[in-house]
Amino acid sequence: MQERIERLLKMFEISQQDLQLVKGASGWLLPQIDDIVGEFYEWLGRQEAFEVFFAGDESRMRRVRDLQKGYWHKLLRAELDEQWLQSRQQVGAVHADINLPNDVYFAGMLVLPSR
Repeated sequence: MQERIERLLKMFEISQQDLQLVKGASGWLLPQIDDIVGEFYEWLGRQEAFEVFFAGDESRMRRVRDLQKGYWHKLLRAELDEQWLQSRQQVGAVHADINLPNDVYFAGMLVLPSR
């Protein structure tokens, strides 16, 4: 599995130095993660696709929001191992199963860092 992670890092041109920078950023990002994720879901709530996927289901929204926070905590540790890769694959499979449109996903990934 580590070989696969190394291939992915190479494909996305992510160096060990990049991973160290991510770890360094965690000190100032993690204390803000609740606000950042909250603002992201406020943005998401204004999107057309929001109602399709959440349809007023507040418990689902809370669960997904908590999963998003967990994702950022793991990512900012920059410990890319088999567990991390499997969790990313699982999230991708869920997004595919629910037919999450790529434009919503990519817009979200662009909007979130600007928060």
